[in-house]
Amino acid sequence: MGMGSVLLLVAAGLFSPGPDEIHRLVGQLGSDSVVEREDATAQLRALGDEAVPALDRAALSSDPEIAGRARELVAVLAPHRADVAREMSHLLGHACASFGRGRLEACAAYAETLLKIDPEYAPALRLSEAARADESGRRRLLPIVEKWEAWTWKTPPPPPGPGAIHYPSRAAWPAILEAVRKEPIALALPAGEACAERILETMKIDIAFEDAKLEDILGFIRDASGLNLIVDARVRDRIDPDRKVTFKVKDLVIRNVLKLLLLPVDLEYRVTEEEVVLITDRMCARILR
Repeated sequence: MGMGSVLLLVAAGLFSPGPDEIHRLVGQLGSDSVVEREDATAQLRALGDEAVPALDRAALSSDPEIAGRARELVAVLAPHRADVAREMSHLLGHACASFGRGRLEACAAYAETLLKIDPEYAPALRLSEAARADESGRRRLLPIVEKWEAWTWKTPPPPPGPGAIHYPSRAAWPAILEAVRKEPIALALPAGEACAERILETMKIDIAFEDAKLEDILGFIRDASGLNLIVDARVRDRIDPDRKVTFKVKDLVIRNVLKLLLLPVDLEYRVTEEEVVLITDRMCARILR
């Protein structure tokens, strides 16, 4: 059976190689023969998710050719992993920052949210435990937490980060992400502080909307952040309900997201004494500050 026939059968789901065959194909990524390398790459790519576990192991190979090609293939076959790593990096950064500032309830909340993505993620398990430990236990972990926090602010974060990630499947990831972004983490922040301001200044989100209503985008920000975000009744009638907006940002703090979103429609936001993020007219926002 020729290479073309094998690829057609794989694509049609009529040929499913066993673990030994997949292992052979992965090993072939380091072949001296260009033809063998390209054949193995094409077959593994055609296999899709089935090849990912073996490629994960190959990415740790001491052979740089195999490791490099395996990582490239995983990036193609499981593109959601970049989103997973980015989301976990943000959550870990907030958990570490909360731990370092003694905001232990917030640290535990972020750690528990991380564990919804990967129940075995070692840094989250340690932070969750340390947030409930005595002062001496927390002090011992602090130097490690500071290193983790420094890693989280690298752009992009170098995979797999501090501790191996057990990635959810591509099929499961959208539901997990939706659940994670609805977590009311803001409720775990200490009372009496400018909670809304801190969320605006520190929490990062990704947004990708095409031809969407402004209200829908604001609703997404509200769900993702837990902010009490409302539109001032005095300007609501001025917003065209049928106007469609294309808005895409990546890895941006919410303060800057709102500025970019609201400026073209001559709106701003302000944080009230009741911790409400009020979307209002730009002139009105300045008068009320």
